[in-house]
Amino acid sequence: MEEMKFEEEADQVGADLDLEQDAEAREARKKYEFKKDNPYKSLENLLELAKKLIAEERSQDAIMVLEAEVQKNPASSEGWRLLGQLHAENDEDEPAVACLLV
Repeated sequence: MEEMKFEEEADQVGADLDLEQDAEAREARKKYEFKKDNPYKSLENLLELAKKLIAEERSQDAIMVLEAEVQKNPASSEGWRLLGQLHAENDEDEPAVACLLV
């Protein structure tokens, strides 16, 4: 009986943490300022394109592509991670932190 109660409590704690993390991710997304008039928004396969641009050392274009990716797919953890990494490499601390908190 006690084991079942412990499992129920553990499940509730896990659910509470998930809700807290979701709320933090939503707040981080609100803090990120997307550039206006992104020409990449209408394209498909944005992560692949971003990786290609990163390999070509075209970080500003890759940032725009990744912004389009995360606007289309807000749950794209790889998109947010790469976007944050590029901002960090460009010494843009605030947007880097906002991306990496998502």
